[in-house]
Amino acid sequence: MIRCFSMNKLYSIIISDAGEITVDEVLSKLALSNLQNIGTKDFYDAQFISKGIGIGKYEDKVIIVEDSKVFDFLLEEIGSFEKNVYSIFPESTISVFYSYSVADIYGFSIINNSKRERTLYTIENKTLTDIGGKLDVEYINQDLGMSDLIDFMLYKLFGGEQVLDNISIGIYG
Repeated sequence: MIRCFSMNKLYSIIISDAGEITVDEVLSKLALSNLQNIGTKDFYDAQFISKGIGIGKYEDKVIIVEDSKVFDFLLEEIGSFEKNVYSIFPESTISVFYSYSVADIYGFSIINNSKRERTLYTIENKTLTDIGGKLDVEYINQDLGMSDLIDFMLYKLFGGEQVLDNISIGIYG
């Protein structure tokens, strides 16, 4: 499995089919162009940034790393950041993952064409948000805990851990 989750923390928004958009264009469209690049981290280390927002690009995917932005996609009501992402990427697939094993908090959201297909958010095995029908991956891997399920979905999205090792995330603050 992917080492990131074994380390206990993950919070990422991955936008597939994002097209030829650049990181600078993403910052501008998200009204974050006033932020300055303060460094670069790999995908795993970006999960532990304490200030700022991480944004990277890999092939046709845009990766956003920032815990409060991730929560916008896990709550029942659609928040302003989520609406803004939909307006920029209306026909993309958006996969959102949150895993914090120390506090037993897990969640994911799968959005296609600006419509939530599945959102599941739990704290200490209590479900806070459960939108949409179970995905095939949930039935196939029903014996897995939430952390392992999120591992599996992220692994499938990128085709393996080796890819994640090579993704650079710019940190902006």
